[in-house]
Amino acid sequence: MNNSKSNENPMKQDNYTAQEPFVDQFESGEILKDVSHSENKTLRDIGIPETAVTGTVHASGAVTVNPVERTENNSSSIAEIIASEAEEFNRKSQNSYPDYIKTGFDLMNRDPSHRQDYLWGPYLSRKGISVIYGSSDTGKSKLMLQLCMEIVHKKENFLGYDLKPKHHRALFISAEDNDDDFERVLEMQKDLIDQKQAQNFCIIFGAENIEDKVQGFLQQFPVDLIVVDCFTDVYAKDINDNSAIRRYYNEFDKIINAHGCQVIFIHHSGKNKEYGPPNKGNSVGAQSITSKPRFVMELRNESREDPDVRQLWITKANNLGSSEKRRSIELKFDETVLRFTPTGRRHNIIEVEPDQPKFNRHEMFKSASQLRDEGQTFDQIASAVGYRSKSSVTKLFKRGDKNGWSKNEAE
Repeated sequence: MNNSKSNENPMKQDNYTAQEPFVDQFESGEILKDVSHSENKTLRDIGIPETAVTGTVHASGAVTVNPVERTENNSSSIAEIIASEAEEFNRKSQNSYPDYIKTGFDLMNRDPSHRQDYLWGPYLSRKGISVIYGSSDTGKSKLMLQLCMEIVHKKENFLGYDLKPKHHRALFISAEDNDDDFERVLEMQKDLIDQKQAQNFCIIFGAENIEDKVQGFLQQFPVDLIVVDCFTDVYAKDINDNSAIRRYYNEFDKIINAHGCQVIFIHHSGKNKEYGPPNKGNSVGAQSITSKPRFVMELRNESREDPDVRQLWITKANNLGSSEKRRSIELKFDETVLRFTPTGRRHNIIEVEPDQPKFNRHEMFKSASQLRDEGQTFDQIASAVGYRSKSSVTKLFKRGDKNGWSKNEAE
């Protein structure tokens, strides 16, 4: 195509134009001058069929398709093909950004299959980093084990909300428990587990070379969920170093981006944090432990009347309304099978916000000591004095010994 012909083109403009709907003839071998990129391109180079049309690339980077005489073999689909290809070329030519740049146009017109969707309810996205934390004995590991089992058993619901796994496989990294511990738990749940489906519940024991092991596993076996139990065991560095923690999370980001899965870290809450309101700052260690992840949960035991009741709070979720984050999901723990079921009740933070205990520990120590002398178990003592677990009774006796309360009582 010579320059005079292009310059005299009556339809020179920045968008696809055609005076006739059906065109299918092309002056084969002609070159289009793309002034904006200083490159020579044929219509084939920009994806337009050579058998279809002639055209001109303008200084703006836009392409104009020139209609020509019809032939006997014209097709009604040719014009549609030309319009689509020309529009795509126009868009790319006008925004000659580097490959690593995404524009608003790109994001607004991306394939719907690439948009964020959710693994669980409106809470847990299909890929990303999340954290669940809480004090000891709340059942964090058991709850995450239950989520893994629901995934591999192809369940469509977890705690009352939609569950949408794709691969029906989960990976549990246990740095705290060993195979004997898991065998005991699974034995208690044997009536709820299909052994064939359980083949897709995979476990890595220990904390050494976790990232390499996970990468190697995922290259062969895609998963919906990875649970890491617990963060402090696999991280094994200064838990108060914000920068180091973010760098560690970045290593898992690479895994997530490569394999499109969700990673949940199990973590602990700070000392006595259960006496304050739910908040992502209740976790022990640096702020980045809960600020870097996109989704954060706190599992709490807030009921003195029923020690098997838990409240699951969403303390961070970037795409969730604030009102939803101020309401808990109430759960009931069944010790016979080590699983949770939703009660259907939800509570607002104001309704259940616990106060700092206003009791005299010395007086409580005296009561607990008397019950111990009477032969009561630590579980019975805990229930009698208002503690949630026997571990609190143990701490109370240690405090009493340290403060000399036992000696004072003896005198």
